[in-house]
Amino acid sequence: MVPGSVIAARFGKPPYAIAQEDPLWHQLTEYSAVALRNVAQLWMPQCIMLGGLMVVGYPTIPLEPIRAELKKHPLTKGIDIRKAACGVFGGLYGAMRVAQLVGRQE
Repeated sequence: MVPGSVIAARFGKPPYAIAQEDPLWHQLTEYSAVALRNVAQLWMPQCIMLGGLMVVGYPTIPLEPIRAELKKHPLTKGIDIRKAACGVFGGLYGAMRVAQLVGRQE
């Protein structure tokens, strides 16, 4: 999705300094919904897990508009959208697991 560092570089302040009511969050939610719909149509997952501060922090990209966007389309209407249980550390945990698996193969 959108890293907080990209938001900070583009708008001159980190995401946590942008009020939840700011129209930027609505725009990011729309872009995220369309991006996830496009990816979901290619891969057809049963579930999409979203993590990182942009989703589990505050302010946040809300999941309901994303779910609503996916429900509009026949190919994506049954996909479950969830917040990652690992919160902001999901990417780190995933990278560590991949490193473990790659290390075993060598």
